[in-house]
Amino acid sequence: MKPEKGCRLRQPFFYRQPRTPTPPRFTVSDGAVTDNLTGLIWLQNANCFGGQTWAAALASGNNLASGACGLTDGSTAGQWRLPTRLEMESLVDRSTYNPALPDNHPFINVQAFYYWSSSTYGYFYTDFAWGVNMYDGGVSNTLYKTNSNYFIWPVRGGQFGNSVISVLPASIAFGTSNQVVTISNTAPGGSSKLQINAIGLRGTNPSQFSINPGDGTGGTCGSTTPILTPGASCTVTVSFTPSSLGTKSATLRVSGSDVNAPNTDTPLSGTGFTVTGSVSGGNGSISSANPTYVANGATASFTLAPAATYQPSTTVSGTCPVGSFNGNSYTTGAITSDCTVGFSFVKNTYPLTITFTGTGGGTVAVQPNPPATDCTGTCSQSIRIGTAVTLAPAANNGSSFTGWSGACTGTGVCQVTMDTAKSATATFTYAPAKVADNFYTTVGAALLSDVLDGGTLQLQSMDLTETIVFNRSVSFSLQGGYDPLFTSINNATVIHGSIAISAGTVNIDNIVIM
Repeated sequence: MKPEKGCRLRQPFFYRQPRTPTPPRFTVSDGAVTDNLTGLIWLQNANCFGGQTWAAALASGNNLASGACGLTDGSTAGQWRLPTRLEMESLVDRSTYNPALPDNHPFINVQAFYYWSSSTYGYFYTDFAWGVNMYDGGVSNTLYKTNSNYFIWPVRGGQFGNSVISVLPASIAFGTSNQVVTISNTAPGGSSKLQINAIGLRGTNPSQFSINPGDGTGGTCGSTTPILTPGASCTVTVSFTPSSLGTKSATLRVSGSDVNAPNTDTPLSGTGFTVTGSVSGGNGSISSANPTYVANGATASFTLAPAATYQPSTTVSGTCPVGSFNGNSYTTGAITSDCTVGFSFVKNTYPLTITFTGTGGGTVAVQPNPPATDCTGTCSQSIRIGTAVTLAPAANNGSSFTGWSGACTGTGVCQVTMDTAKSATATFTYAPAKVADNFYTTVGAALLSDVLDGGTLQLQSMDLTETIVFNRSVSFSLQGGYDPLFTSINNATVIHGSIAISAGTVNIDNIVIM
């Protein structure tokens, strides 16, 4: 539809769930920066005063007021001061350098050198004060007050809190491949948040271990930089996944805003065992890593790739603790030393061959169907191992089933179990004689077993060599010349031999005796 002049088409309205933003750590206002983690307010310009002695730095901090150093916040002299060592370190992120500040910080003119704190080194060394190097976050207690010039970064507001990093367990010797580590904020008095700046691996073999912080549910940290409220804790999972043989070690380091101990190290150790797989029979291969290396008490898994018509054998050899299959994957028991595991492959199907022989014809019904199919002539089909297969022969009109050979015997239904390749031969013989619905391979057999008083013995139009003797006290008809389906007469039946009747009555039609 075309809108009229002067009209506006209304756009469809889609409601979008509002996204809860992550609150920023820093807020900038009027030349000052509020640290939302600690509540401290810092001068945005980190180099307004240049280098000064400690006493001059104290005075510069105390005299700072709005209108200087880019401040327009209305602050007055006496509200600003030189920060304590703890306050100074609260800004530091030691996972980075030059400057050692959190990513996306809003400060300007940060110098990659020492900044004064108001904290004197100690009771016996009052000539020295603490300082923090903003290049790498290093702390020094040997900054001489009277003849050293360092930078000044004024602050105002409350003191930085007393957050404390606690990591448990204090050390881990891997007996299984996964261990849960709990990180807590155990600040006395419970007044300060704990900012975790990094959770990482270092030491001799850090690549042999890994950290999973989880998704933030179920008490997991959700990232390697969580913020913990007073008394709170979260967990990460540390895994030992050795890629070679022998004892491995590393250190789990948790870094945060604990100014007294910003780095907490947890020693990690584990022993890698070699699990070697092999294939000794059948047709298939190991498609997963081989050999594989696992921690003490862990399991090893192998993925097998059988060739077509093969499957892994449930018989597994080797020195590893017994495990189990799940499809084409095999998992060992708990590994406590170097070990081996041997696989083989067996056929998952075997051929079932049914051969038709004889002068007649018929079918063999094969069950279960599917996957098997019925046979109307010689056939071969693949049947899954262990299947019990039923073979039921049925002769065509004008034929009779005269017996099995091979995997089947007898003259009836046969059952075979597919524990190897199987072959059976079904013999169907041409049946020239018929009485009612029954077929016979000779006229004599029909006369002896089935013909009744008033009945009819039908013969196909063909040449027969037979001496026929009838001695039953019944009256019946002997009709020749039928087509193979015994539906119509189209010629005569020639009997090479003789017919002797010693009892009863026989009405003969379309029969030539020679």
